[in-house]
Amino acid sequence: MPATFGHLDAVYARERASIPAHHSPGEYWRSNCMTSLSFVHKAEVEMRHEIGVDRIVFGRDFPHAEGTWPNTADWLTDAFQGVPDDELRLMLGENAIRFFGLDREVLGAIAAHIGPTIDDVTGRTPTLDAHLIAAWDARGGYLTPREQVDTDAIDALLVDDGIPAPAH
Repeated sequence: MPATFGHLDAVYARERASIPAHHSPGEYWRSNCMTSLSFVHKAEVEMRHEIGVDRIVFGRDFPHAEGTWPNTADWLTDAFQGVPDDELRLMLGENAIRFFGLDREVLGAIAAHIGPTIDDVTGRTPTLDAHLIAAWDARGGYLTPREQVDTDAIDALLVDDGIPAPAH
């Protein structure tokens, strides 16, 4: 997302006079949108500041083949290793409460019952088998590197929408 919005924002700046929007695509995204990390890749955690720590929500649903169950606690600890508690709180719950206008008291009672706590995520250092990490990667792209953006493909779509292609 950061590279895509960076490119779109550059197009917006270049074509500002012909685009009726009042803000850049990145500004609209940051003021109106969130992204959900249901099977977060390590690269996404590393990019959390570029994405916007206040724009990330996390959620798990039920055990399924591409999921992390029964090793979700270990996965959370590994994926969010080194993330400060305040940022972890935002991504694991506070952002969703704020963005969706959820009832903090009701959710707090549920969270106290089912967890995990911040200490469950950051207060442990499991020894992870390389085969387990390889399985997470095979099932959900856990070790997928930072995504590369095909700006030519984006520009082709913009041309379809009437935005001139950049001069190369």
